[in-house]
Amino acid sequence: GKMDELGRLIKNRINLLRNAISTAENEKLGFPEGNLRVSGSSRYRYYYNVIPGGRKTGEYISANNKPLAALLAQKDYNSHFLKYAQKELAALEKLEGLLIPCKTDSAFTGLCKGRKEFVKPYIEPDEIYLKNWLGQSFQTNLYHSEYKVYSTKRGEKVRSKSEAIIANIIYDLKIPYHYEKPLKLKGGTIAYPDFTLLDLGKRKEKYWEHFGLISQKDYFDNALQKLDYYSRNGIYTGDNLIITFETEDHPLDADVIANMLRTLFPHIG
Repeated sequence: GKMDELGRLIKNRINLLRNAISTAENEKLGFPEGNLRVSGSSRYRYYYNVIPGGRKTGEYISANNKPLAALLAQKDYNSHFLKYAQKELAALEKLEGLLIPCKTDSAFTGLCKGRKEFVKPYIEPDEIYLKNWLGQSFQTNLYHSEYKVYSTKRGEKVRSKSEAIIANIIYDLKIPYHYEKPLKLKGGTIAYPDFTLLDLGKRKEKYWEHFGLISQKDYFDNALQKLDYYSRNGIYTGDNLIITFETEDHPLDADVIANMLRTLFPHIG
């Protein structure tokens, strides 16, 4: 649920801060005496042994002694980092202690069937959201539907062996998906991504296009045009668009696909 996801994010940030603070504390022991002053806007001059708040501007650091300037710059950063990181860590540790196991969903899921049929939940529990998402009815792409001759483990027909392999990997990893679900874009245009995947934790869809004939120029040009149209509609690679390619010389690698999905959906399975 959302609270569990928040707890994981807080725990990850706490671990990151603890490791970074430990590194900074150890590094702190090796810094030289003094502070750094930087002068200039485009060409910089460096000074050390600066008296904070005083009139002394410091002693000039020559070009052949830049390592001293680097150590003093790191020292100043170290001081500011530790001050802010320790405050953030203390706040997150306190917040983590206040988090309790999420029971909000159980206010609905714990009801008997007789009550559930009358109650409309204010927040749909994951199981209901998933059931409704999977239960959507839609018309898949009818263009050359006679090419849909390859069977998947889920029992649908797809257009290529590679699409069947991808569908089976998604299925085995228990990632909810639709095949060729229509996607309405600007101007009323309808696209049909090969796969639409659901990130249930974020309740966000990701779209997947597999380009299996990328070595053919016309196919390649059409693929670029499709990607450009996606980007104009706020669908970007690295966010909500997955793209895979293959050629005769570089066929689909099922292991790479599976590892990619485990990275994109870290809480599956």
